[in-house]
Amino acid sequence: MNTQREVFKRLFKEEKTELETHKIDLGLVDKLESKYKSLGKSDVGNYLSQVNKIVSNLKGAIEKTGDLKDEVKKAVNGYGSMGDTDNKKLAERLFNDVNSDFEELVFIYQKLKSI
Repeated sequence: MNTQREVFKRLFKEEKTELETHKIDLGLVDKLESKYKSLGKSDVGNYLSQVNKIVSNLKGAIEKTGDLKDEVKKAVNGYGSMGDTDNKKLAERLFNDVNSDFEELVFIYQKLKSI
């Protein structure tokens, strides 16, 4: 009878399962929001101010490069009409370089302007 009781005891014994505990920091969002507010406003304003200054400088560089591009184009046409093929080729190479710089400046300007 002792053996039967021991067998039943082991068969029907409920096992205890330990559950994991997880600590949830409910103030985490408040801390992160506070951190964002403390650094975000001044830094973002500073960076945007610098971007606006660069955009302004780029606008001036685009105007100057555009003017130079027009002058070089006139030189190319002038050398072409005079039949001076050597100088025309040099002026065309210069025009391609200036035009490439002009297009890059415009591309950068447009990207920064959209910020």
